Amino acid sequence: MYYKSVNLVQYLRCSDIIEAVINFLGVALYLSVLLQAVLIMEMAMRNYGSYENFEEITGGKILQRSQIMTLIQRYLKREELEGEILVNLSEDLLSRGSMTRSKGKAQLNVRVVNLRENWVEGLLRHEIGMVDRTRTSK
Repeated sequence: MYYKSVNLVQYLRCSDIIEAVINFLGVALYLSVLLQAVLIMEMAMRNYGSYENFEEITGGKILQRSQIMTLIQRYLKREELEGEILVNLSEDLLSRGSMTRSKGKAQLNVRVVNLRENWVEGLLRHEIGMVDRTRTSK
């Protein structure tokens, strides 16, 4: 696999989102974070040969929709969040997961395409995060 170096700053600065990040963080911090990301990807390529190999080795098997839902339900039960979060499984999401609100209720959105077994827990921890349980206490 070949890695072609490109002027990432020039390429990425075209994005409105990246512009907002640069304005918020400042150019120096943005470049530092970008450099770290590039180094991580280069190290992964050296260690695994390709991103596909990295996924296969670290991610485990690809899950079916029913398996994903079962793991999500187990997680919500363990975290005492059953009934508090709606779950939307979709093939059409751009990101792997996100949290939104639907009719005033928290909604977990998960892209089911190629979701791997070893990554579900991290996805759920990242998207759901720490929930303030004091709101239900009296």
